[in-house]
Amino acid sequence: MIRNLILIVIICITNSFTFYAQELFDCATEDETTTVDPETHSFSTDPADLDLFEPVVLNVFFWQVRDPSGGYGGQEFSEAQLLEAIALLNIQYNPHKIFFKYRGYDGFNTPADLPLINYVWDDESEEYTCQTVPGALDPDGYGNMGRCQFGTFWGYATSNGYKQEDAINIYVPYGSEFGGVARGIGSNMNITRIGNLTSPILFHEIGHNLGLAHTRSTNEHATRIQFLPDGSPNPDFNANTAGDAIVDTNANSGFHFYVDGVSTYPFIDESHCTYIGEEEDELGDRYTIFHEDVINNMGNAYTCLTNYYTTGQVIHMHEDILTDPDLLVTLTDFASLYEPYTGEYLSCCYTEDQKYPLMQPGFDYEFVYCEDDVSPSAGRTEPWPFDDLSFNSGDVVYSFDKNIDISDFDKIKHLNNTAIIIRQIDDSQARRCYSNLAKNAIGGAVVKFNDGVLNSNVTVSPKDSTQINNPDLIMQLDQGLYLIETNFDDGTQDQNVILKENNDQECP
Repeated sequence: MIRNLILIVIICITNSFTFYAQELFDCATEDETTTVDPETHSFSTDPADLDLFEPVVLNVFFWQVRDPSGGYGGQEFSEAQLLEAIALLNIQYNPHKIFFKYRGYDGFNTPADLPLINYVWDDESEEYTCQTVPGALDPDGYGNMGRCQFGTFWGYATSNGYKQEDAINIYVPYGSEFGGVARGIGSNMNITRIGNLTSPILFHEIGHNLGLAHTRSTNEHATRIQFLPDGSPNPDFNANTAGDAIVDTNANSGFHFYVDGVSTYPFIDESHCTYIGEEEDELGDRYTIFHEDVINNMGNAYTCLTNYYTTGQVIHMHEDILTDPDLLVTLTDFASLYEPYTGEYLSCCYTEDQKYPLMQPGFDYEFVYCEDDVSPSAGRTEPWPFDDLSFNSGDVVYSFDKNIDISDFDKIKHLNNTAIIIRQIDDSQARRCYSNLAKNAIGGAVVKFNDGVLNSNVTVSPKDSTQINNPDLIMQLDQGLYLIETNFDDGTQDQNVILKENNDQECP
């Protein structure tokens, strides 16, 4: 048998995490005033403590939020966009040992009887307020989410069954008066409009879901000196109880403000993402703010957000994931990342409308040749279990980079006679060998040796998938010497020499 290994080369693009649009990127998540529980959080900023945490995998489920008539504001909504969001989430969080498993999506129309509530600037109070328009209904429902609506949305979605209890639920309206919002600090629900799914706003809201507050605070003191020279506690130190309660995020009062109703960043040089202010804390000490504080993904210098987190923030997320009831139920195992999000494994045989098993993007994949030597006559209709490594594996058949272009997502197939390596998890061990010996034949050829001997005087008859899978193919041949070539969807090929006589027999 001849096996031809095909290397699929994918042209990739690099996704940038920095964006430069200012409108509607601000976060509406409210910071909680309760102190962080010292029973569940260590307040550590030590990389050695971070190393003690095992990687975790969390389920994610998306919801398309439509207007009352089922419209989506003329915006495009596709699974490819959701997969791109999942890919970028993994690219951002995987270095911190946090992984996300895409569990699909659904959608719903929102109520037609929601009151129209405007979010308007009040010159007297110098802040935005919610004002209900008497007798008016909101024609967009929750499809175009207002700032005055998300408070009631959480209960509506939960009570109407629009929530997966074992996943982080991301609700995707076509519009909003904010960039994104999480239900709370440590929660499994957030709202991110369609235009922000691949921006740092989604990563920012996921940070809130995983227990991180904003780095801003008006009562956090600038000092990071926890103890005085005599060893006594410094009464001015409150970094582990004020603000985000994370010591290695420097104190700041916030970089994003509304001045006369206009969003502005008065103390930030946006061209370099550096702090240029001279603010002081409530004790009169000047803030010490570095470039890393400005670009921190949990800050509110929204035009400068990147995928930067401090060690203390990552430790805090892991501690929250392992203790918060809302997050504990979203945890799944690593085996899930080796399972397709769609498609099917067939026992036999190739069909034109087959939905191949597709793996979610966002990882560096290698698919290596594998085969089942334990039961060579039977094969398996399903891949081997995650922990069963007793199959034989070989060379790389095809591979994909984590930055694969969205248009190529449907190429990340788990084909027959391949096993999966995910380099972010284990860069050498292949798992989930799919070795269905029945294979999926997609075509081939019947080569007749016209002289009855193996020479170049041949007649080649190409065969499509139906013809090559015909069980009576050999029976229908005239007497003679033939080479039957069968091409399979995994890139391999079988070649069998057949001597057709009165009694059919295969040439040794």
